[in-house]
Amino acid sequence: VETPQPARQDPLEIRRAIHWQDSAWRISNQVRALTYPWPMATVAVAGQPLLVARARAVNSGMVLPGIVVDRSDEAIRVGTGGQSLDLLEVRTPDRKILPLSALAQVRVFEDGAH
Repeated sequence: VETPQPARQDPLEIRRAIHWQDSAWRISNQVRALTYPWPMATVAVAGQPLLVARARAVNSGMVLPGIVVDRSDEAIRVGTGGQSLDLLEVRTPDRKILPLSALAQVRVFEDGAH
């Protein structure tokens, strides 16, 4: 008799998912470790996946994780579990660079899927 086993998740897929309750420093390092052409870290907007190719931690005080707190032509600042994170380059799932202006209406980023 064979015992059913739980579905196995790819460890790399698990590591790709950004969790906004983590610190900005940790997420920045996660993005850097998985940068293009590697698989890249993932987030979601309205359930749609996006890839984060470049980000930096910013010392800006505590804000709610995943909430957009500021934006400019160069970055979208998002709250994390510790400080904030500037998203500098975001890509579509097919790896095309997405202009940050295309995310102008986004108020909340969701955790990446895994």
